[in-house]
Amino acid sequence: QAVAGIFDFIRDVNKIVPADESVDALFFEKVKTFMEKTAGDVLGIVDFGRINDPKFPSLEKDLIQLLIDIRKEAKNKKDFELADKIREELSKIGIILRDSKQGTTYKRN
Repeated sequence: QAVAGIFDFIRDVNKIVPADESVDALFFEKVKTFMEKTAGDVLGIVDFGRINDPKFPSLEKDLIQLLIDIRKEAKNKKDFELADKIREELSKIGIILRDSKQGTTYKRN
């Protein structure tokens, strides 16, 4: 649920930016600080020091794989509500999951 909350926050920020002409550097700094504290410090799913480091794999791939793994675990525990929520939230941001016998893959829509 916490990860879904992060996705909701990002989706809301993405709606505000093009709609509000008063968005400035301070807004983006506050968004970054919030993300560092929640996704980084509290949840431990984002290391902002690695984002621009070419030695490390894409953060996007890491996060999507993390969500796929959480979804798989939820399905194994028969928590289909959470599994469906993850699929739905990823779909809202253009990530389409495909389940097969070999596992789950994704593509950008």
